[in-house]
Amino acid sequence: MSTDLKGFYDYTEEELRGGITSGTYHLKVTDAEADHWDDGRPRLNIRTEVASGSSTGSYGPRHTWSLGSYTGVTGDGRDFTITEEDNQKRLVKNVKCVLNGKSPVITNSTSWDTVMLDEIAQQMVGESFICTISDGKNGYQKIDRFYAMSSPPSGFKVKSTEATAFSV
Repeated sequence: MSTDLKGFYDYTEEELRGGITSGTYHLKVTDAEADHWDDGRPRLNIRTEVASGSSTGSYGPRHTWSLGSYTGVTGDGRDFTITEEDNQKRLVKNVKCVLNGKSPVITNSTSWDTVMLDEIAQQMVGESFICTISDGKNGYQKIDRFYAMSSPPSGFKVKSTEATAFSV
C-alpha cells in the first residue's frame, strides 16, 4: 500500500491552524527537515501532532529554528536583532527538550550548517515533548516554550487516549 506524504510546505492554511486551542500539549515530531532561507541562512523545520489527550492526532504547530543572525521589524514597528549565538543557544536548548534531555549525535558539532541540522532532524522524527502553544501572527499557532517529557511544567500530566486494562 502506498502512502503519499505531503511536502513540508504543502499543508493548507486550515491544516496549519491546527484546530487546537492555546495551552500546554504533549506533541510528537512527525516530520523534520533542514534547508535554508532565501538569504542562505540554515534552518531546521519540524511538523508536529498532538500525541495524547482529547486532541490526539490533531495537527500541532510547525516550528522553525534559524541559524545565523538577522534583523527585522516587529509587528508594532520596532527594530530587532537576533544574534547568531542566541539562535545557536535556542536551538541547543529546544532540541535537548525534544530529545528528552539527550544531546543529538552530530558528526561536526561546530559546523552550524544544513548538514548539522539534517543530522538533528533525522533524530527528532518520532520524538515526543511537551510545549506551550499560543496564537501567533495571522492566527497561526506557535510553540512558545519546550519541555522535556521528563521535566513537564508544573501540574501537567500526559493524558492517554487508550483505555487502561482491567481485570475481573
